[in-house]
Amino acid sequence: MTPSQRSSPAGSDDPSAPATRLVIAYAFAPDADTSAVAAVKRVAVDGEPCDVISNDLRAIRGRDDSLEEVVAGLVRRRAVLDTPPMFGGWSSILSFCRAGQRTLRAWDGQPAGTAYTSVYSRAHFIAAHFLAALVVRERPGLSWRAEMSDPLSRSATGEPREGPVPRGAVAEDLAEALAARGVRMDPAATTYEWAETLAYTLADEVVFTSAGQRDYCLAHVSDDRVRAALEGKAVV
Repeated sequence: MTPSQRSSPAGSDDPSAPATRLVIAYAFAPDADTSAVAAVKRVAVDGEPCDVISNDLRAIRGRDDSLEEVVAGLVRRRAVLDTPPMFGGWSSILSFCRAGQRTLRAWDGQPAGTAYTSVYSRAHFIAAHFLAALVVRERPGLSWRAEMSDPLSRSATGEPREGPVPRGAVAEDLAEALAARGVRMDPAATTYEWAETLAYTLADEVVFTSAGQRDYCLAHVSDDRVRAALEGKAVV
């Protein structure tokens, strides 16, 4: 256990069914947050035993303890990471990713291990897609389902969303993963543009809330390869 996480044994009453899916949801039960509610519903509907990595949002969100009851029988292990809760700050994304990677290394050493077959991530909070991209890069063969709440790189008025530009080793590692698919990031691309491109290019399935949202996001993809990749994996 590291100082940057809190874990709870939710769903551990049935150890004969270990987690087959890793859920990376920056907001999750019991956060009183729309994205948390959507992630909880997704886990409940899928009905698959899972381990969950989320972030501590107590500083910016209230609690809805009823959400935990919805997935109590499905969540095997839960790590709530103690990293700065921000939407698109690069330093906070790095903190979340590093803490998430430490969590997975710790779980690797436990009897249940981390023999996942799939990864699910959800953004509104974009750090979830960054960590998911790193996980599938480190663990080839995992199926990644990325769910989008709203267009990440566009504001509510349709204007490009301003944000920092990723730099350093993690950005370089993810850039290599994209380059292997023939995609190169604009040097001035923001964290929001990165999150979209990572999900659109590397995920096996990208889930949108509506056909309108899907079409809107497709229309704002400037890279032909990314658009072609997304067209073949976008679902509603």
